[in-house]
Amino acid sequence: MKSRALLFPAVLAVAAAGCTEDVEVPGPTVIVERWDAGQECFALCPMNEAFPEGLVLEQACAAPAGECQLLGGEDSLRVTVDLGEVDVPRATALAAPRVDQILDGKVTTLVNACPPREPGTTRTVFSCRVEVPAEEAASYSLRADFGSGFGGDSASFRIDEPVVEILPSSCDPANCTAEAGVGHLSFTISAAKGLPDKALVFGVLGGEPQGSVGEVTLSGVTGTRRTGTLSPKIPTTEEVDWQLTAQVGGVSSEPLVVRIDPLSLTASLTACASQPVGECVLEGGKTTKLVISAPEDVLDTTATVTTYLDGLAEPGTSEVTLVSVERGTAIGSAKIPVPNTPGQTFQVIVRVGASIRGTEIATIAAPTMP
Repeated sequence: MKSRALLFPAVLAVAAAGCTEDVEVPGPTVIVERWDAGQECFALCPMNEAFPEGLVLEQACAAPAGECQLLGGEDSLRVTVDLGEVDVPRATALAAPRVDQILDGKVTTLVNACPPREPGTTRTVFSCRVEVPAEEAASYSLRADFGSGFGGDSASFRIDEPVVEILPSSCDPANCTAEAGVGHLSFTISAAKGLPDKALVFGVLGGEPQGSVGEVTLSGVTGTRRTGTLSPKIPTTEEVDWQLTAQVGGVSSEPLVVRIDPLSLTASLTACASQPVGECVLEGGKTTKLVISAPEDVLDTTATVTTYLDGLAEPGTSEVTLVSVERGTAIGSAKIPVPNTPGQTFQVIVRVGASIRGTEIATIAAPTMP
């Protein structure tokens, strides 16, 4: 901790005694404490040099801080500038000090005039509160500057990079899964309060960048952090990883990885339900009922239907709308013509979003004679 002394003409202090010699006033002691939200008090940082004897600080914690590894954009500090036992004439000759931060060598003014306080003694003390900047730094200190070369520096601290987090609301972030194309994924973005209040979320689906999937205002405040929620649609692509990263200012979160599981989509022909598996026979020239089932919250409620003969798609497609008919399930059905081509195989393929399912493969039989 460095301090710079100041010479006062003795007439300011002891004019009545007729003294004319200059008197050197020792440089101030600059003390840094970190706000402890849990205890609601200021904890003395252990990096400070010897605490001035006789100095009493209000709202001070009973024990010093275990460490003062500062969190960028989150921690709040109290800076106390102690001049010791300086008599009133000399004290009044001093303007309130400016407080600068020195961040990896770069000097920035934080407080133009740190106000005086009354410690209950004859000491001259100035005190103000400052916020730790929202950036990483190997060296961070605070300087009290009274002008005319008189002032002092605090001890030096490290600042850890501000933290941005993205946390899902309905699954374990270490093992988060979602069903393809069903509903929305809700998650919370949390960022240090010193960062901007806007967050962008970027997605990578199956290794392919999606760009921005949404923007959220961090309007909630929890302690030293801002929060906001976002609920983008769950992608329809199955069996891929969806990586989501939140960016606030120039700080990015660790990616949240969501595994996209296959959609619970089924397609069946009612005529095959009563026949042994793998032995379904359909009468040519007639119709058969197709039933499609998907989760109730499926985002795409239109199923595209294509029929296949001997594994080859027939020209044209049709659409079936899925409607919620019971809790948790959406159903759609349609009558499908069966070609009058005995001996050929027949199958219906259904597509919902990016999910594709097929019915059992049936064999077409000759129509029965009336």
